[in-house]
Amino acid sequence: MDYALDLKNSTLSDTSKADYKSRCNQFKKYLEQNHLADQSILSVTRQVVNTYLESIVKKSSARNRNNTRIVLSALFGELADSEIIPKNVVESIKVLDTKSASHNTYPLEVLEGLFTYMKENDPLPLLFVKFVSYNFLRPIEVCRLKLKDIVLSQKLLMVQTKNKKKGRKTKIIPNIVIDEIKNFEFSTQEYFLFTPTGIGEWEAKETSRRDYFTTRFRKVKNAIMNTLKKKVNQFN
Repeated sequence: MDYALDLKNSTLSDTSKADYKSRCNQFKKYLEQNHLADQSILSVTRQVVNTYLESIVKKSSARNRNNTRIVLSALFGELADSEIIPKNVVESIKVLDTKSASHNTYPLEVLEGLFTYMKENDPLPLLFVKFVSYNFLRPIEVCRLKLKDIVLSQKLLMVQTKNKKKGRKTKIIPNIVIDEIKNFEFSTQEYFLFTPTGIGEWEAKETSRRDYFTTRFRKVKNAIMNTLKKKVNQFN
């Protein structure tokens, strides 16, 4: 399993590496508890993996179980490709149906209040939100952006995908975002587009960078929500 994880790591982003390592270690603990850790990898059959996945469903959720299945299938796929095992015994295990999470939408007055408040008090999170919403990016993908990823002349954005082997995806930057960044200084191409103070260097893991902007946006959201509550109380 460690060998497969080492092979897979070369194609994963930092966040995926942490997830794969965690799920692999949890599976290894399960193998130890069932006296399989010192056995041949061939003794880890489809039934063994399926029983482990069933235990995850009972403890947490079908979604967590499916995510673990993806990781284990990828690792067993590496072993099959290296001809250490005859076939990937995990890929034939079915994916369970899951209920999609329903995300709450902001009322229009809250949304307008958020944009207005950020524009006047903290414009950096506003630009971050625009990159998420108008370019359909994950927050962590926004945190990966460097100046070299932006081709202003063609209005293109090069985004590092979750899987390094798949390379980067190209997005068209809408004019509403172009207008925000067209006057930026692009001379230092290795600078991150988003740091706590704007464009620059940032020696932090991408998960830490994402968490920073999540926290910063949450503070802004709480501030505007408190303001709206005060207005409602005054009206009442």
